[in-house]
Amino acid sequence: MASKSQSNVTCLTQEFDEATLQLFLLNYKYLMPAISVIGIIGNVINLVVLNSKELQKVSMNKQKVSQRSQSMFNFMKALAIIDILELLLNFQGAMFQANGYARITNPVPIPSRNLANYVWNYAEPTLRTFMYCSDFILVIMTITRWQIVSSADQFNSDMSYGPMKHVSYIFMAFLLALSLNAPHFFHYKVVECQDSENYWTVKQR
Repeated sequence: MASKSQSNVTCLTQEFDEATLQLFLLNYKYLMPAISVIGIIGNVINLVVLNSKELQKVSMNKQKVSQRSQSMFNFMKALAIIDILELLLNFQGAMFQANGYARITNPVPIPSRNLANYVWNYAEPTLRTFMYCSDFILVIMTITRWQIVSSADQFNSDMSYGPMKHVSYIFMAFLLALSLNAPHFFHYKVVECQDSENYWTVKQR
């Protein structure tokens, strides 16, 4: 945290009792990393299953059904990849907190300005970008699933579920998520604390 003074920046910290600090560290050192690792393993298994030859053959020998099934497989693959990236960043954020970065409870000096800039300006908005993208892909999957169900008996209808269409939907979901979080990448100005060398803090621009 930093004071509102533009010319005299002082690092402000908030001291917590030992029990509260230990509970805080327990969460960020063990609980959140464990949840992230379990989620990453689960999504890797999803990718292995979704790319298996057996699943790719689930088409009932009908081209239209195969294309519609493939649309869901592609969205689920993208969702698994996005979730893996999100969980990796969540794991990273937990380590930053456990090490004392980006918190006011017994903080530890961040050793470089670049790392401080990444911790304060880029890490969280990037994490939220993947979170929003995951939500948007789920919305697209729901809409596509509704289209598939509503036209299940119309095999002669002109409905394209080609891979490029799936990629464009996923790309648009990512761009929308990124645009919503873009302002947060420039939210803080990283400054050095007056009372401690290489102790970087932030103030709002």
